Amino acid sequence: MENDDPYIEDDLFPRLEGRRMCPRCIDCEVGVGSYWPPFEGAFGGKARLLPPLESLRPEPSDDPSGEPEAWYCKGACNDKGEHSRRPVPPSFIGRVRKAR
Repeated sequence: MENDDPYIEDDLFPRLEGRRMCPRCIDCEVGVGSYWPPFEGAFGGKARLLPPLESLRPEPSDDPSGEPEAWYCKGACNDKGEHSRRPVPPSFIGRVRKAR
């Protein structure tokens, strides 16, 4: 499966009181965590490992050769900006572009 996850630039995120907000729902903060490419799920379709909410950081790391990172919505909205009523892990927004 080819990895086609987009890179999301920092300036895409709306700001509220200095915090980055999710561009899909504009209700939740975003965080940065480890990135794992999607993989073929057991029943077909794409599946993705998601980091625990507690592990998300407010800023990407400064190390350009460090592990790949991604932006996640802490409120776990879907692509339409809708939230689930049950607790779910953060949702993937896009990859962090590392400075070179």
